[in-house]
Amino acid sequence: MLLIETGIDRRPNRAPNGLAAPRIIGADDAVRAASIPTEGGEHPEPRAPPASILPGAVRRVSRTPVEAGTPGAEETMSRVLIQMSMSLDGYVAEPNDSVLRLHEWMFAGPGRPPGEELPKPDQQIFDELRSVTGAMICGRRLYDITHGWNGSHPFGAIPTFVVTRSVPDAVPTGISRFTFVTEGIVSAVGQAKDAAGGKDVYVIGGASIDQQLLEADLADELRIDLVPVLLGNGIRLFGQLRRSPVDLEQVKVTPSGWVTHLQYRVLRGTSGRTARRGQQTG
Repeated sequence: MLLIETGIDRRPNRAPNGLAAPRIIGADDAVRAASIPTEGGEHPEPRAPPASILPGAVRRVSRTPVEAGTPGAEETMSRVLIQMSMSLDGYVAEPNDSVLRLHEWMFAGPGRPPGEELPKPDQQIFDELRSVTGAMICGRRLYDITHGWNGSHPFGAIPTFVVTRSVPDAVPTGISRFTFVTEGIVSAVGQAKDAAGGKDVYVIGGASIDQQLLEADLADELRIDLVPVLLGNGIRLFGQLRRSPVDLEQVKVTPSGWVTHLQYRVLRGTSGRTARRGQQTG
């Protein structure tokens, strides 16, 4: 679920009125790339030099990520939830990045905000995700495509962590607070969990970020809003997954008129797979 509203300005990031130019503290941050990464370009580069805190609408946080299995890594109960709208043939966007066909179920009508006055099953899915979310993660490409949600993500002021290779020169002014993480997906997850206040971390996307989380064994749940359409081409959610198989346990299936909501728990390691097989044969 990317939560891209209809009519969004999809042009590359610029600095017109309404954009706040962040002040960068530290000489190492003086050079910043302005190009938009390709779909596969969200995979992090080697660790960047120590970064600084950006005032105003943007912060960049640099710290040692909390690795799984280290002391303190399990102090929080926050889950990492991947939720995406996907076509029946496995695409999360069309070749031109359009997601309108896949996100129609979120809107009650033209010009309406997402997640309001939906059919009961869809409204419950939307409201539950909003209620459990304490922080969000997305990739730089999605951030650029949505123009940073014009500064205000539909989920409001929930802190959002953008995995990127470089900090943008300017950000839209709005209620959302973005943290640009140049140290990779593990660091982004650690920081998002810290900011979530015990709630869950909602991964907005895009596909490359979702794949990185599954490859790094950092995702706890996979939630697919399956839309009954065959796109035939576009951006696949699992097209470049380098770690396989990833074992899943079905948690819930919620049918609706326009979409079927699938919820899976990600099973980690041999013990999880063995436990599931034991339940099936028991």
